[in-house]
Amino acid sequence: QRRRRRRDASIPAYPVAPTPVITLDPPPRRHKANHNYRDFSQVPPPPDVVSVLDQATLLACPESQVANSLTFPQQVHWALAHPVYGQSLEWQPHGRAFRVTNPQWLRMRGAYTHLFQAKSYAVFICLLQSWGFQHITHGPDRNAWYHELFLQGLPHLTCYFPSPKNSRRLVPDPLREPNLAAISQKFPLPALLEENQIQPR
Repeated sequence: QRRRRRRDASIPAYPVAPTPVITLDPPPRRHKANHNYRDFSQVPPPPDVVSVLDQATLLACPESQVANSLTFPQQVHWALAHPVYGQSLEWQPHGRAFRVTNPQWLRMRGAYTHLFQAKSYAVFICLLQSWGFQHITHGPDRNAWYHELFLQGLPHLTCYFPSPKNSRRLVPDPLREPNLAAISQKFPLPALLEENQIQPR
């Protein structure tokens, strides 16, 4: 009898179900990138979380606390929101992916070692992959990284991240990569609506 796959007990159940946006058949190759996508922009924090990691709370965290007590996705969220790191990390306009614009600056600042617990940019990329971030290889978001649970202005979604796995370089699948700008037009992120960066359809 086929064994049923167990759900990771460390992942809380969603109080509001995410909206399926892209549902694809499994990739024909085992180690090919899987670009299925759900919209989590309306999913609130788990009801049993005592301290909600909202944008204001995240920005108030000192860097030492970020490095020592937050998960890797939360650390990246913090760096993207912090003005000091604006010259090296930036959100894409739609808020569903980010780019590393200046890896050398992060190295000179010591961010890889002291903030992300990574020895180098290459290790930082391995951490992104182990946490399930996907790399976009073409189009306006080329060289950006995305995860359906990693959205601008919604750091509380990082509590739903599954546990990291051993990183493995996936074969790109550019024909299946999502159009994240179009997704944000249909499902605008609250933070960008407030800033009038995205006009809902």
